[in-house]
Amino acid sequence: MRSGREPRFLLVMMVCSALTFSVANVFAGPAWQTAESILSDPTRSESDRARDPGSMPLEVLDWFGVGAGMTVVDYFPFGGYNTQVLSRLLGSSGLVLATRTDYFAEQLEERIATARLENVRIVPRVDDLEPASVDVIVTIRNLHDLYVFLEDEPADEYAGFLRALKPGGILGVVDVRTPSAGADEKTHRINEEFLIGEIVQAGFELVARSEMLSDATDDYSDSRFPNRYKLDRMLLKFRKLATATSSAMGSQEYVKGEDWQPALAPTEVMVLENGYALGGYDPVAYFALGEATVGRGGLSTVWRGATWLFVSREHRESFIADPESFAPQYGGWCAYGASGHGGEGYGAQSRPQDSWSIIDGKLYLNWNPAITERFRRLERELIPAADRQWPTLANAIRAGDRVHWQTPPTATPDSRVLCRPLDDLLAQLLGAAAAGQDFASTAQGNEVATTFVGR
Repeated sequence: MRSGREPRFLLVMMVCSALTFSVANVFAGPAWQTAESILSDPTRSESDRARDPGSMPLEVLDWFGVGAGMTVVDYFPFGGYNTQVLSRLLGSSGLVLATRTDYFAEQLEERIATARLENVRIVPRVDDLEPASVDVIVTIRNLHDLYVFLEDEPADEYAGFLRALKPGGILGVVDVRTPSAGADEKTHRINEEFLIGEIVQAGFELVARSEMLSDATDDYSDSRFPNRYKLDRMLLKFRKLATATSSAMGSQEYVKGEDWQPALAPTEVMVLENGYALGGYDPVAYFALGEATVGRGGLSTVWRGATWLFVSREHRESFIADPESFAPQYGGWCAYGASGHGGEGYGAQSRPQDSWSIIDGKLYLNWNPAITERFRRLERELIPAADRQWPTLANAIRAGDRVHWQTPPTATPDSRVLCRPLDDLLAQLLGAAAAGQDFASTAQGNEVATTFVGR
């Protein structure tokens, strides 16, 4: 005969079993298995629930590949909407690193305490993350802020992402689209192709993109605060390249050979062995600052097949808007050499750091300061000659021909010199100019005859 207490005991056991099943599913398995238990969490607010249909947090995180036991960065978590979802999804064996808690820090801390998010740690800055410790970085509608009002350089943040991610780690991006170029400060939106280019340039590869959060009715006219989860949004998945470093070295590889000649890529732009156009000097700085200034690694753009660096976002945006106005003439090669100075033009390595001049609003680089001085004296003759020869010379440079690199100036000027290769001759020109001599040159094939005379 059964006891009258048995039904109550069975009921309690069933309830406990159900609770155990619910908790287990909150902390394990893919998003689609846990959606009901995570989103129905009683510690979530009504405003959280109102955002769910437009934000689709579990679907997005599942698409990024987030799962139980991972270490995931919630970049700019603000009040913790995504932080709480991540915490439940990753479970007790996972870890959420709430990074860049510049805004709404009190609300985030309150949520962590109230919802007992015991697997959440606050990490103030990206640089504070442990190297190669993170599986996935999630950034939801905030990368545009790096371009429109925050003082941080995007390149620095992306470099921090690379340092923190494990090899093959994922960067998951959601942001609000604009058809305008670059980032739009008025509407707090960013152009999708522009953002992809920035992140790829930093050392990531684009793995996939999704239209899960797109909205064809968005007219892109406003920011629609605070309901930005209803706007047309891009959904992008990037992977850390196996060879990526914390500072991208550009899209081309240049290896210095025994003969001092980097291996050329098919571009007419002078790219030095560090992989950057002009060796990394900012082309806009010559105009804006009146001096040669090295750009910052990763603060860059690609134009004419070469990677150009800049000292500021303003310089980069100016260059992107009108590169022809800032790029040096003749791809940055020595303007005196491009003219042929009476013969066939050639691409001679210039010195962007100290051998430059702006003439009629155009930037010219030269072999060295002495050649720059001579070029200025003969500019009315040499510039038209270089302009005529440049189209043919550019094709030759792209093919790896008629290119000459700087070598240590070991030659001593004689009264008449036949030299091969041409960089030996140019070293002698430097010595002649320093000695107060003038010179005239004629070119025939790969041989150049030069006569030095007193001034």
